[in-house]
Amino acid sequence: MSKPSASTTVEASARDKEGELHCVRCHDVFDANDKRSKCIVEHDTETFEGSRNGTEWYTGTLGCCGASYRFHRHYSEERADPKYCFEGDHTTEPSDVRYNNCTVKICTKEGCGPDLHDATKKEYGNQQEAKKRARTAKKASREKEKASMRARIEELKKEGRKREARRLRAAMLGMDPDDPELNSDVDPDGCEEFDYASDSSLVPPWAGSDDGSY
Repeated sequence: MSKPSASTTVEASARDKEGELHCVRCHDVFDANDKRSKCIVEHDTETFEGSRNGTEWYTGTLGCCGASYRFHRHYSEERADPKYCFEGDHTTEPSDVRYNNCTVKICTKEGCGPDLHDATKKEYGNQQEAKKRARTAKKASREKEKASMRARIEELKKEGRKREARRLRAAMLGMDPDDPELNSDVDPDGCEEFDYASDSSLVPPWAGSDDGSY
């Protein structure tokens, strides 16, 4: 007799006594034959990050899923794109779900049962490990690219092509390489190398950070 698969075991755990299924994303019960039933996860607007930039609307993103969000400073008008964190079909398979520990959480032992709790907790752990590997790979790639740019900057300096070296360094630090002052041949301070990009007061706060910016 063959051993039941993990997926089969999870779905069996998700089925209640009346034959309804438990969605491991929104945690509602549903009937697989009812095509009108949809899995909908609302946004958490408390995770908003943004500003109004002198307008009547605050504009930014939601930390729960990265959706674009704006709301009026005085009136109860708000707009999110997409409208929900998730809108689609229910599922009993944890690998179909992207857990964010905010609006989409793993199953609880009390509300969903120990088997579903263990299955969704394992899947969440796998997703976190995958994200960690992706961040590590991205950081390594970014460091390799920056090392290549630094080497090229030194080559340009040795060749006397200081303007090009300044432009490349500015681009590496997230500054505008087309800034007319940055690319001026005039040295107002009497320095041998006029390099705005080496002035720490002009380096953006995100320069060299781990979020993918230079």
